[in-house]
Amino acid sequence: MGCFVSYSRADAGAARTIRQDLQNAGQEVWLDQQLGGGEQWWRAILQQIRTSRVFVFLISESWAQSKPCQAEYAYAKALGIPLLPVQVGDLASLRILPFGNLPMIDYRLASKDAFIVLLQSVARLSAVAWTAPAPPPPEPDVPYEYLMRLGDRAAAASLPPDAQIDLLDQIRRALEVETDERARQDLVGLLATLRGRSDITFRTATEADNLVASLRGGGSRPRTGTVQAPPDSGGAPPWNQVGTGAATPRVFLTDAAQPLPGQPTPVAGPTGPGPIGQPTPAVRAPVLSVIAFILGSIGLLFVPILFGGGAVVCAVAGMSRKEKPAAVALDFSIVATIAGVIFGVLVGMYASG
Repeated sequence: MGCFVSYSRADAGAARTIRQDLQNAGQEVWLDQQLGGGEQWWRAILQQIRTSRVFVFLISESWAQSKPCQAEYAYAKALGIPLLPVQVGDLASLRILPFGNLPMIDYRLASKDAFIVLLQSVARLSAVAWTAPAPPPPEPDVPYEYLMRLGDRAAAASLPPDAQIDLLDQIRRALEVETDERARQDLVGLLATLRGRSDITFRTATEADNLVASLRGGGSRPRTGTVQAPPDSGGAPPWNQVGTGAATPRVFLTDAAQPLPGQPTPVAGPTGPGPIGQPTPAVRAPVLSVIAFILGSIGLLFVPILFGGGAVVCAVAGMSRKEKPAAVALDFSIVATIAGVIFGVLVGMYASG
């Protein structure tokens, strides 16, 4: 294979541009746009690195802070693959980057001159023969493996109350020690997944909301100080995301894993806390739906236009109140009204004949 492109999810647009530019010039380029998350995703990436002739890594502040990108770089360097740094975003400092004195191509403007330098560098490095050391370096572990494990538990079909509390405690402990902001964003997404379960207990829901409140107030990382919200990921949730590069594990998908500032304060509803940042209204008794069933039943035998029509009106009103049985009540009311009319006509014909 030709070039392997390592990039942060935040730089996916630049990665696609570079891939297209190099492909237009006849170069073979690989980046992980069609893989999901987990161990299979990571093993496929490592296989592509091993078979590449040039390791192109797109430098930005996001790349420098990405654990998967750092793992890819360290593995390629240990294999002895020719390395080509390409700057696509701003950097706080060049001195702290791991690639030392390697000449870096500035591709932030994607100019014609920058492309010529990039293409020449790729062609030159592709001609360099390299062989992996013996024994080969060990494969790096799957990034954020613990997040994948927690994600499987949060999405389990059944999660007993004790398991809910244990999972919440693990998320809390991870938030206390995790320094990678994108991993912290994923942990917030896990918290929302847990909080959104239909079988969540009142205790777990309350503690989850309290944890979110502490995140907003800076109390989730007592060992490191105030929590900073993770950078915006362009509106895309962080889990199981396909085709966004190797910046974060693509293993969870939840819209709740967004920066916390700006969300309303969680409020406990009459029947328990609502979703994270949202109050839950009291559960409404299906009064109108029950009335609709009763009126529809009466309308089968007596004055269907009056009682059946009333049943339909009650069922529609129940739907507006989001009563669960309202839709069934509406269907029943319509059928009962029609059946009542037909029955009345048949009875009248029989009586007159």
